[in-house]
Amino acid sequence: MLFRSLHLPLDRAIATVREHLDEVRDVGGMSVLLWHPNAADERRFPGWWPVYLAALDHLAAGGAWVATGAGVRVVAAARGEAERKPEGHPLSRWPSASIGAARRQR
Repeated sequence: MLFRSLHLPLDRAIATVREHLDEVRDVGGMSVLLWHPNAADERRFPGWWPVYLAALDHLAAGGAWVATGAGVRVVAAARGEAERKPEGHPLSRWPSASIGAARRQR
């Protein structure tokens, strides 16, 4: 979408992804990055991989929580239970983890 539909140059595509991630964070939402492996092929998809890496760097800088779908399900269930807990209860917050281990260099 960033490149094919919106025809954004690389710098604007990166800025658009960062703005979106920040907006979701600011409202306490959850973002899911679905970047297919073939997007790493610069000949077929020029610019797509650098935008993905920039998104990961941006998330890492903000201390994003990274999980599998199963991990999200477990935490979402715990968070639903936590909403009935008093402020400061251990289940009243999402866990924190580093995205650094999830980031891969080409």
